[in-house]
Formats: sequence, C-alpha cells, structure tokens
Amino acid sequence: MTIDRSLSDWHKPDSVVSSVLDETLRLISIMPNPSNSEIHFELSINGNYYDIQITNLDGVILKKFDIKSDNRYIWDLKDNNGKSVPSGIYFLIMKNSINVYSYKFVVER
Repeated sequence: MTIDRSLSDWHKPDSVVSSVLDETLRLISIMPNPSNSEIHFELSINGNYYDIQITNLDGVILKKFDIKSDNRYIWDLKDNNGKSVPSGIYFLIMKNSINVYSYKFVVER
C-alpha cells in the first residue's frame, strides 16, 4: 500500500482541491478547512470500491461513510456514536486493497 501525503492544499481556508489520486479516484473538494460546524467533501469514484472514513491523529476511526451515487458527503463533526469531536487535526482516509490516500483537515471549536 502507498500513502499519498504530497498534497499541500489542506491548510488553506475554504480550500477547494481537485486532485487525481489514481485512475479510479479523484478528490474534487474538501471544505471549509478549518471548520467548526461540518466538513463537505466530494469524490469521483470510478469502478473500484473504496472505504471512506474519518480518523483522528491516533488513527481511531471516528466515522465511516457508505459509498453514494452522487459522491457528495457531509460530516457533521460527530463520531459514529453521535458525540461531537473536539478541536484538532483529522484525516479523510480513502482506501482500497491497493492504495491508501489521506487528506488532513482541522476542526476548530
């Protein structure tokens, strides 16, 4: 597995990123960054299945997402148990059996 950490747009406020990660996955946007209410992200997924999840710095999976046909997602900054997450650095992780991609973003309460 490879981890792509070469993208630097994660820290720009209200950043819109369009990055081709491989032939089957593209991150169209993740915003706002930083956020205090919710994170919006949009993916383009062709063919391969990807696990999509949010983790904290310790790698604890806080939220898992089901693949949707429109590939637009909103994270309400709550974990799978409905508890609000604290301020900190989080990762959007997209992985399949071959690749792992991660994007860093910030929650400010």
